[in-house]
Amino acid sequence: DDRVTALIHMLGLPIALTGPLVYPRIFPLWPLTDMAGMPTGMDDNTHLPATIACSADKLGADRIYLVDNGTSLRLCIRPELPFEVLQTVFQVDSLADVALALAKPTATASSEMQRVLAIIQQIRRERLRLPWQSLTVVLPGMPDESRLLAAACEDSVGSETSYVDFLCHIHKLVQNIQE
Repeated sequence: DDRVTALIHMLGLPIALTGPLVYPRIFPLWPLTDMAGMPTGMDDNTHLPATIACSADKLGADRIYLVDNGTSLRLCIRPELPFEVLQTVFQVDSLADVALALAKPTATASSEMQRVLAIIQQIRRERLRLPWQSLTVVLPGMPDESRLLAAACEDSVGSETSYVDFLCHIHKLVQNIQE
C-alpha cells in the first residue's frame, strides 16, 4: 500500500527533510526576477527566487516552476508555456527535449538556463549533508503532473477545506470569542 510506504519513509527521515516533504517549496523559474540565479558575492551562493504558496491555484498556466520537497527537485513546465520560452531558456524545440537539454554541459547553455541551473545547485548546496536531490522534469499531461499537483497542500481535498480557509475560520472564531 502506498500510504504505508509513505509513512515508513517519513518516519525514517531526518528532521530537516520532514518540513519540505509536508510543505514543499515552489520557486517560479519563468519569468525569473532580476536577481534570481545571479551570484550573491558570498562564496558560490546564488540568489533564489521568492517562493509562492503551495497551491495549484497559484501556479500560472504559462510558467515554469521548481518544486523542492526536500528529497527531490521537480522542474514543472506548465501547459501553456510559450514555445519561444522553450527556445530561449532550454534551446529546444519540444517539451520532450527539456530533460536532455538539462543534461548538456553548462558552457553551451543560454544565460537563462545557466541561472536556472545555478538555482538548482544552490538548493542542493543548502542540503549538502543530506542525500543528493534528483531532478525530474514534469511535463504537462504526464502522470507526474497529477502527482505534483496532488502534493499542493494548501488546496482542499475532497470535502475538507483548504489550509488557508481553515486558518481564516479559526481566526474568525478567535475574534468572536474576544468580542
